[in-house]
Amino acid sequence: MKRIEFFTDPRTGEAMFQIVGESVARQLTEDDREIIEELLRMSETFYPEQYAALCREYAASSRNRKYYDFLRARRIANCCFGTNESHPDIDEQGNCLFEDVSCPLKAECKYYHVICHPTFCTSLSERELQVMELIFRNESADQIADHLYLSVHTVRNHRKNALRKLGFHSTEEFIDFAHRTKMFEK
Repeated sequence: MKRIEFFTDPRTGEAMFQIVGESVARQLTEDDREIIEELLRMSETFYPEQYAALCREYAASSRNRKYYDFLRARRIANCCFGTNESHPDIDEQGNCLFEDVSCPLKAECKYYHVICHPTFCTSLSERELQVMELIFRNESADQIADHLYLSVHTVRNHRKNALRKLGFHSTEEFIDFAHRTKMFEK
């Protein structure tokens, strides 16, 4: 995935994007399939409440899949990445760095804090999440096994399954993602 900066055009209200390293920003269109699919994959995988709300909001367009996907991705871009600044909103690993978007409709939006400011949630089991949090907190497999009364083999299986479910290839990718998204902030 390329590093991408999203913003809302202040004149038209349209979702715009610029790939980091390229000099020209352009409007998000139905033909930007790779970007649209990545936004929707991220939403479905890590923010299922957001994804479900987007599906409900644009259900009337669901028969035209290309347009339906575009509408949902455009809403993510406008509601979660509204300003143009120097750091990318999507990094090389496909992780999103959400922004606090100034929205004149937020008092009336039935999806306020669902589509914008989505809650991180995954398909990880409670035990997988516990193991990953302890890995994030720099505990070894032996320490985690002692702490959770598991075998080291079971800890390693939970780690492997969690990485697979989240789409990461290494523990380092996961830890980097968890830091950026403040996944385990209490």
